[in-house]
Amino acid sequence: MNQRNILSSELADATSGISRSLGWRGFAWAAALPGLGLLLFYGLVLHTRLALGRWPNFGERLPTQILSLHNTLVWDCYAALFFSLYAVPILIIVSVCFRKTRRFAFYLFAYAMAAILAGALVQLAPHSFLNWFFD
Repeated sequence: MNQRNILSSELADATSGISRSLGWRGFAWAAALPGLGLLLFYGLVLHTRLALGRWPNFGERLPTQILSLHNTLVWDCYAALFFSLYAVPILIIVSVCFRKTRRFAFYLFAYAMAAILAGALVQLAPHSFLNWFFD
């Protein structure tokens, strides 16, 4: 029983101060890139619909250079989100190993969840747009 109390107190010491140091700004920064990606994507959905006056057809090229740039920005942002998710587990493990950086594990986890949510919310766009976008 005494060993159990020692482990409990060590766990309490290890996690003390984490909840006090967490703030909304950290979670806002964690959701910034996924939020930007989502805004860029749905901006492209709207931009494409307004520029063409309809949803694009499968295999159709974009008519303007600015629309092509917008499309490239969306793909680059989502590529950054996707590939950054490979680093998140490693960074979480490293941050948990050091007492002063343990709170960052929560922000990294929030970032990963926001990135996954942003990827999932892309699927809510109109089907004909998604057909063209993933072509």
